[in-house]
Amino acid sequence: MADIVLAPAATVTGVIERVLLHEAPTPYFPIYDADESFKAMRLMRQVLRNRLKHPKDFGVPGAKDEMDVVRNPSQFAGFGKAPNMSAAFMLNVTQALEIANNPRHAKQAAFRRHVEQAITAATEASPPAEFRLPNLYYWRTGKHSDPGKRTRLYRRIQGLDFYLQDDLD
Repeated sequence: MADIVLAPAATVTGVIERVLLHEAPTPYFPIYDADESFKAMRLMRQVLRNRLKHPKDFGVPGAKDEMDVVRNPSQFAGFGKAPNMSAAFMLNVTQALEIANNPRHAKQAAFRRHVEQAITAATEASPPAEFRLPNLYYWRTGKHSDPGKRTRLYRRIQGLDFYLQDDLD
């Protein structure tokens, strides 16, 4: 079986893959469910797409692609210098890839699926209809507060909270 390789970090796809792998729980998390994690990754990808459509509202006027959106330090902590993130910051991404490519690791199959799902979510031209939500603009990890009064919780999945905001369109 060939090794899984992420797109180069300096590409839009490569940065998106790394965001998804950094943010989504791995198979080591007690709450991990492969199907639910894939849904969460697709929702994160939709947030990036939607923010690109409204760059001024998210502090990135003139954004050309999702990498510009991800680099906004007030929105995605740690990704401000993407694609040049520190090795320590990217440790869970590196470990997920190493385990996915290690046939001797007990969780290799689960991590391989996890990484493959991140690649799919980052590269699919159009996700299934249930993930095409034009007013999905935020996600938060369980340890962060909601994004504000004009938002409402859409869904809690895999320890991530996704929020809708209707007044941007």
